[in-house]
Amino acid sequence: MSNQEVYEEITERMVRALEAGTVPWEKPWSAAAGGRPRSISTGQPYHGINPLLLGMEALDKGYVSPYWGTYNAIAERSGMERRMTNRGMRWVSPDGTPRGVRQGEKGTRIVLWKEATVKDTDPDTGERVDRPVLLARMYYVFNADQAEQLPDSYYPARTGEPVDQIREPQEVLDTYLANSGPTLRHVEGDRAYYQAGPDQITMPERSQFKSAEAYYGAAFHEAGHSTGHPSRLNREGIAEFDHFGSDQYGREELVAQMTSAMLQAETGIETEAEFERSAAYLQNWLTAVKGDVSLVPQAAAQAQRAVDRIREPQRQAERGGKAPEADREAA
Repeated sequence: MSNQEVYEEITERMVRALEAGTVPWEKPWSAAAGGRPRSISTGQPYHGINPLLLGMEALDKGYVSPYWGTYNAIAERSGMERRMTNRGMRWVSPDGTPRGVRQGEKGTRIVLWKEATVKDTDPDTGERVDRPVLLARMYYVFNADQAEQLPDSYYPARTGEPVDQIREPQEVLDTYLANSGPTLRHVEGDRAYYQAGPDQITMPERSQFKSAEAYYGAAFHEAGHSTGHPSRLNREGIAEFDHFGSDQYGREELVAQMTSAMLQAETGIETEAEFERSAAYLQNWLTAVKGDVSLVPQAAAQAQRAVDRIREPQRQAERGGKAPEADREAA
């Protein structure tokens, strides 16, 4: 499957959600249900577009567990064994008890990005050179709620403990601002915004917000914009801003919106939708998504990088300044 075909499949799923009246990136998962979807194999959260794909499926099917895994990963962890049968090597239950993915359950397709090298022609020298590329491959995973005999640790509701440590949103915001982040000011006003020139976030006074959750939803949105500054991720929508209402502006707004949703889930706050789900709003997104199949996957990848940039100072502090370890099964 080519990258273009992967984009088209993802876009089709997003369009179906929008046509049903749901904006999938506003709240792609529930903080109360254990946080971001994560891998049974690694225990780490999924990244990029995959949390949105899995979050939509969980909401649609009513899955509670945040854990997802391949058929083989679930079979192994549910106590099945690989044995030779008259049909070749198969996973079997050693005691005949139903284990692993339940019969008849259907998997959910997500994206795995693999690095590869292709031959290309150097435009300056005309020589054939190796060029690194990312190739998309889709594969199936199943939710823990679709399986039998998995350990209780894959079902947070059974243990009474959330999977993700709940982090105070103010701590996340303060740590980011204090470590080469933008400045933040509060003024009596009716809008929140980020300015790349002075590298500054402007927010209305806290008392003007209906709730603390609403305040942090807006603050995380603007923090998402600030990660695009040339001194940080150097994102086109901020570093080379053209004008309000342009395609570039719309892409940047989607990145900031996704960033806010991800940070809200990671800090355990529940908010109402940041944006009004009016027919016109949904129609605008439908038009944009249908017109560019790469829009949502690329925006999700950029939002994930924004979240990582905002969270990294805090993560470094928790690690005692140690370098981060690789934790991505699927980007």
